Amino acid sequence: MALLCLLYINSLAKISDSNTTCVLFADDVKLYTLIKCRYDFVNLQSSLDRVLDWSNEHQLPISVNKCSCVVLGNKYMSDVHDSIGGQPVNTVSEVRDLGVIVETSVKFFSHINYIVAKANTRASLIMAALCSRCGHYIFAL
Repeated sequence: MALLCLLYINSLAKISDSNTTCVLFADDVKLYTLIKCRYDFVNLQSSLDRVLDWSNEHQLPISVNKCSCVVLGNKYMSDVHDSIGGQPVNTVSEVRDLGVIVETSVKFFSHINYIVAKANTRASLIMAALCSRCGHYIFAL
């Protein structure tokens, strides 16, 4: 079944132009490009339009409310916005990609804070499991 799915969506990776990169992982699609001028944005938007056409042709609707745009590094032109089928794509300051939180500043503070909080929670659970109410087994750590 997975092989059939890969063969089915494999054509999606080939529809973007040479300046826009399309990456597939399971049922996720990522389009990215380096935007230096308005022309680069137009290329990205045309790639988004081709993805929409592909999804309509293959009867796989895109859930625009689950789509997001993150601008890494310097902000590009603030007066232009991505859209899919006329619906604006939500621009976010950070995105979780394969378990890693990536911020617009390309720093990993949010990811590090998330991992530290998760580790502290697990350490607290381990300590709670090791504690005994019986005075005979209490020891100092």
